[in-house]
Amino acid sequence: MRHRPIALLTLAAIAGFAPAASAAPPTVHAHRGGALSFGDPVLPENTLPVFRNTADRFPGTWLELDSVVSSDGVPFVIHDSTLDRTTDCAGPVVQHTAAEIEACRVDVLGVSSTLAPAPAVPVVRVPRLAEVLAFAREHEHLGVNIEIKRIPGDPGYVPGDEAFATSVLDVVRAAGIPRERLIVQSFDPTNLDTARRVLPHAQLSFLTLAQVDAAGPAFAAARGYDWISPGSVPSPAFVSQAHSLGLKVVPYTLNTAQDVQAANAAGVDALITDDPGMARQALGVPDVATPAAPAARSPRQRTVRITTPRRSRRQVYRRGGVAVGVRAGGPTEVAFRITRGRVRVASGIVRLRGSGTRRALVRLTPAGRRLVRRARRPLRLVVRAVVDGRPRPARAVVLR
Repeated sequence: MRHRPIALLTLAAIAGFAPAASAAPPTVHAHRGGALSFGDPVLPENTLPVFRNTADRFPGTWLELDSVVSSDGVPFVIHDSTLDRTTDCAGPVVQHTAAEIEACRVDVLGVSSTLAPAPAVPVVRVPRLAEVLAFAREHEHLGVNIEIKRIPGDPGYVPGDEAFATSVLDVVRAAGIPRERLIVQSFDPTNLDTARRVLPHAQLSFLTLAQVDAAGPAFAAARGYDWISPGSVPSPAFVSQAHSLGLKVVPYTLNTAQDVQAANAAGVDALITDDPGMARQALGVPDVATPAAPAARSPRQRTVRITTPRRSRRQVYRRGGVAVGVRAGGPTEVAFRITRGRVRVASGIVRLRGSGTRRALVRLTPAGRRLVRRARRPLRLVVRAVVDGRPRPARAVVLR
């Protein structure tokens, strides 16, 4: 979902508070499918691989996803209004045909700022909404929370035009997912009003930004919606007020155990997170899926070795990248992501066409160059590597 201002000046005054209702542990909604695993980017957001992973590993978890419509009226599952961040294509989604979008490759793992380069093989494409809903329909334990991404300020937005929302809702209706497994959400109430007309059996959820969360319950209740989705961890008083108005509460996007536990203590009905495994662990929810047996590792995977030779800050800055070494017993692709805190310092992919050793530079990002140039003391960086699609444990490298 998008974190950007929209006009919400029509929100009504907050109603009186009522005692909070007791509730079971909240249902976990996997944001954009749940692309993180305990903070590490492991799968591409809003794609069939991440949806399959969540369905297999965490039965009972809902899929939260976003839909944007192509120039020829086909809804796709993608978060942004443009193709730039998550694919090797560029430009607004609404200015590309379905065929053009399907030719794009999803080239990152993770979500938002927690990203790593995706391996080129296997190729992952932007899925059509119809594909994802067909997958969800086949799994009776899966619920789906779909955001309609038509918001003022997006490319091609026309006030009062329902064609975008209707294209999405027609596909949802055709999928035949029952009400108890279906939520339609949006920041724009006109999308929800269209959903009420086109898809009257769907549950409706109103998304708010953190700065106006407090006024959300009264507004959502006045419009007859079913859920309120605040952009912050709600207080017990907020949840109590929402419940007293007949609303359920599902905050977004809670990516720390502390926030998950605080939301649970406040009595929320569900919560949205990029990291469903972390959230379930924080809630004490046992995994009901039978753990899969470890996959047999190929000789190539057994012999892959990654090194990070020692370099000074000056050397890294002058050469424009962090030195790495990859030794493998066969063709190999290693995607590197090097960070310091939330700053992505460097990222890149190292490929070997056969057995042997290759030394390479993982190129600095603009933010990484500034960080290294301005540093006045040793920098401790975290190196994450994904070898042929399999994440390796993170390691530290210090630039002195």
